[in-house]
This record gives sequence, C-alpha cells and structure tokens, in this order.
Amino acid sequence: MNIKAVIMDKVPETALNCPLFKGVWHEISLYTGMPVSVVDCSIYGHETYVKPFNHLLERCPFCPLTTEEEYKAKLEASNG
Repeated sequence: MNIKAVIMDKVPETALNCPLFKGVWHEISLYTGMPVSVVDCSIYGHETYVKPFNHLLERCPFCPLTTEEEYKAKLEASNG
C-alpha cells in the first residue's frame, strides 16, 4: 500500500519547514561521488536524497503533500 496524496490546507514551502521532517544529514553519494543531503521524512519511512542544502530551498521530490486545489487540478489533468 502506498500513500499517493495527503491533502492539507497549506503545504510547507521547504522540507525543513515540513511537519513530517525528522532530520537531515550530509554525505557523499556512492553512485556519483558528489555531496548530497539526506532528508528523513516520517511519511515515507525512509530517506530522500536531494542536492546539497536543497531541503532549505524546496520540498522533497515526489512529496505527497498537496492542497485541495492542487489535488483537484491533478485529477482533472489525469482524466484528460
């Protein structure tokens, strides 16, 4: 079972401001050898890898948090 969307009255602007944010640490990616920020999200139950310090600037990629308006727009777009 996967969580597809969580409808909220307001979504956080950044991962750091998210109520589901548990923590972050920085490491070197084993795949690219480049630095990454690892964001621990309580909704996923696992870590999300983002570009260094992007958790200060934006939400996590594939974040399921959405507003009702955004959710309705996605449904309408997918229904064509």
